[in-house]
Amino acid sequence: MENREIVKHIVHGMESYMETLALPEHMEKHDDGMCAWISPKPGAIGPEAVYRVNFQDKTELQIRQIIQTYRENGVPEYWCITPLSRPEGIRDLLISLEIIDPNEERSLGMALLPDDYSKPAEEITSSPVRKVTTKEDFKIWADIANEVLHGFKLLDPELYYPLCASGKMVCFLGYSGEIPVATSATMNNNGSGTVEFVATLPDFRKKGIGTAVCRAAIEQLIGDGASIVTLRARALGVSIYKGLGFKAFY
Repeated sequence: MENREIVKHIVHGMESYMETLALPEHMEKHDDGMCAWISPKPGAIGPEAVYRVNFQDKTELQIRQIIQTYRENGVPEYWCITPLSRPEGIRDLLISLEIIDPNEERSLGMALLPDDYSKPAEEITSSPVRKVTTKEDFKIWADIANEVLHGFKLLDPELYYPLCASGKMVCFLGYSGEIPVATSATMNNNGSGTVEFVATLPDFRKKGIGTAVCRAAIEQLIGDGASIVTLRARALGVSIYKGLGFKAFY
């Protein structure tokens, strides 16, 4: 698979992830042909981000005017800029408009082809990982993901459990003994799978539990026929992902 095609899979995986998060009834998805974004309905709490950016042939002045209108109309402040965002200098323009912090940590777009998956040696005993199948376990899963990744209740367990129950999002819990301490999830979009919500409580890191929940996610996607597995990595997780066979493409 060529690098250009892999990059498209990573970006489209992120877009599919955002659109999945917009499925619950308290959320909205918007697309004006130039930008697409998700946001909670008025009075609700939930994920919000501009996730697709393509200003096509607009001039810089026109783009500035459009963004000012976005600000006035409450478009999310968080923008996901990818190699497919247009024009090519849009990140610098957003920095100049103080929409993007130049010091903000940028996620790496990473991908894994099934043949590159680094399977564990048979003698290695992984930490126990269980697929989430009940509302009670999903609440535990959401509480960990919210605490580690967001710092507040971004994902309401009641509102997002139907995504898990329907299989739109497959969730895993990693355990230290019988204590749930780590999460991961997958989404599969026509054979292109993404790994999401990888999180481990601080007191239980560097014990292999984060790697174990990642393996569970990867193996579920490959077992379901994914031809490529993608994710967006924070610096903290890059070494784990590389050890599993992922490579960075942007």
